[in-house]
Amino acid sequence: MKEHGFIHLAPLEEIRQREGNLSIPLYVTPGVPAVREEHAGYCADALTQALEGWIDSSFRVRAAIRGFFERNRLTTCRKNSIVFAT
Repeated sequence: MKEHGFIHLAPLEEIRQREGNLSIPLYVTPGVPAVREEHAGYCADALTQALEGWIDSSFRVRAAIRGFFERNRLTTCRKNSIVFAT
């Protein structure tokens, strides 16, 4: 049974009928589009929120790493990314 958006195991006879052509679009029927136009603005908001969250978390990670180095009296050599005890 073929389902839209999914591959199926093609019998040899079906491959022979297509003269051995194994092009994926011949064996996979298009599924439902992942993004519908009426929801496109909704997805843009989600992307903006995800990006803002990622930027915020990167600042928090940097601050935590900086604090770790300061507490342990370590320094980094940015050029080679090596940690030295001071």
